Amino acid sequence: MTRKQQRDVALGAARSLLRQLGINPGEASAEDAHVVLDDYARCAPEMVASQWYMAATDNDLDAFYRDWRRWQREYASLHSY
Repeated sequence: MTRKQQRDVALGAARSLLRQLGINPGEASAEDAHVVLDDYARCAPEMVASQWYMAATDNDLDAFYRDWRRWQREYASLHSY
């Protein structure tokens, strides 16, 4: 699995975790996503998203933030009435 694929899994995990907490991921900041992913990595270190997070470089995290914001723009365009 490539780093990009792992990052995509981490993005999906962050969205899922936010939903489990009752937070709409479309309204959550990239920092919020980062925080839940950090907590998840501590609780479930064997998961792909956790392994990606624990090995993430600054460049990986920059790409995570960029992809989060891109997903939010797409989400907003699909859910605006």
